Amino acid sequence: MAKITIEEILDYSAMNTGGAETTPVYARKLFYSIGTFVEKKKRFIIAIDGLRRIGKTTLLKQILKKLQKDGRIVFYFAFDKKAHQNGEVLDEVLKFFINKDNSAVICLDEVGKIDDWGGIIKKYYDRSNATFLISSSAALHIRKGRESLAGRMINYTLPPLGFDEYLAQDGIKPIASLNFSEPECRTLFEEHLGSFLEKGSYPELHYVNDKPIIKNYIKTSTVEKMIFEDIPSIFKISHVSKLLEIYEYFANYSGDFVHESNISGFIGLSEPTVADYITYLEQSHLVKRIFTEANYAKMIRKKKKGYVASPSIYMNTTSNFSQGKLIETAVFDKLRQYEPLTFLDEQKREVDFVIRTAKQIYPIEVKSSDRVSISDAGNLLSYMQRRKLDTGYMIYQGAFDYLNAGGKKIYLIPLSSFLASEELVF
Repeated sequence: MAKITIEEILDYSAMNTGGAETTPVYARKLFYSIGTFVEKKKRFIIAIDGLRRIGKTTLLKQILKKLQKDGRIVFYFAFDKKAHQNGEVLDEVLKFFINKDNSAVICLDEVGKIDDWGGIIKKYYDRSNATFLISSSAALHIRKGRESLAGRMINYTLPPLGFDEYLAQDGIKPIASLNFSEPECRTLFEEHLGSFLEKGSYPELHYVNDKPIIKNYIKTSTVEKMIFEDIPSIFKISHVSKLLEIYEYFANYSGDFVHESNISGFIGLSEPTVADYITYLEQSHLVKRIFTEANYAKMIRKKKKGYVASPSIYMNTTSNFSQGKLIETAVFDKLRQYEPLTFLDEQKREVDFVIRTAKQIYPIEVKSSDRVSISDAGNLLSYMQRRKLDTGYMIYQGAFDYLNAGGKKIYLIPLSSFLASEELVF
């Protein structure tokens, strides 16, 4: 088994010898949540997962740099080389860092690729005062070590870059919040929206304008790497090409209801295998399903809608492009942290998203046009009547306005302003 030398560990990052690394000025929102947590010296193992190439390594280095400025001793090592992806190297790296400083902040990037990484880290966590930051390109990797680290680990997921963060990279101040109780807002940032939808999920593509380069980057660096390398490294995949076909189904029909039986017949795999493969894709953050609202207690058995992870991924990996699906995928990406549901009644009248809070229900329809009328709101009005709601919402490409029908009010919210809001208040 491959070993590692002290020189290799020291040379891996300038931070390992007390130096600093160059990082972007702009920091993702998650930087402040994790940074504040670590600054308070709450000692946990902090795990970050998320898609490939969306900024996990940059985020980790920014956190370390901030802690370094505050006087903490920090170390960094990434297990991106195949030769380093074994328990012996991890053990040597940790032994060296702990011996140098027993209370350091130790960052282990892509450590989830190592078998029994959780047990090895637990050993050093229990024997030291060190704080650990770890990362993985898939929640699957993090789950492997969760049992070993019960009560010691806090997990964060870094999502694809949002439109508000995309704007902030250029120093443009996004909208602080959009309150759905009174969602009146101006139409803002439309001139930046097209670029964001095409490539904005990925920080490294911010200043890239060559469409073939953008498409190839997203397809090969994220989707194919995760399907052909990450997922098979954890699960025994007998048909990797079929796993790709299932992903392509989601990419071609993002925003549609997912029927495992249909996929099974289409690609020639059993339904249980299809169900497993979809779960693997979900846990790798490439796709996501949302449940129907009806009969919520039995949601496991209900129909589910499927989406790819972000509008940029949809736009660059689908072979069945639709402007409507692109916009609905973008709205889903914005709403995902609020655990949206969808709705479909007996007459197949669908409402795209339903957000439920303890006090209110917020039905949301998505339209790709810049003009809508009462005739476009039939499904939404039917749902509002069913739930005895006075207010509904439609996100579209026009200016802020509202529709009135039979004492019910539908707010028309500009897509660009909705996506540019740092916080949605429900």
